[in-house]
Amino acid sequence: MSLKKWNERTAPPNVKPEPSQNNKPDMVNHPSHYTEYPLENLETIRGSMSLIEYQGFLKGTALKYLYRYKLKLNPVEDLKKARFYQDRLIETLEEEKG
Repeated sequence: MSLKKWNERTAPPNVKPEPSQNNKPDMVNHPSHYTEYPLENLETIRGSMSLIEYQGFLKGTALKYLYRYKLKLNPVEDLKKARFYQDRLIETLEEEKG
């Protein structure tokens, strides 16, 4: 069974990703393939890790997008994704300072 079919069968009813302002999926902040369930994957990942582990995850993911952006068809999108993860990392550091 394809992943799409599996997702269709297991998705909670009436859960749809919110469209961006121009009705196109926001592939940087809320990719549709990460928003099919009540919690986004990032929220689930955060809940499964300590703060230090989560900060490492955010840093590593940002670096992944920075390292490979030149190899992509849409390099600007990957740079925006890197910035998205950097912003989340900054938020965790600001929350620590309280």
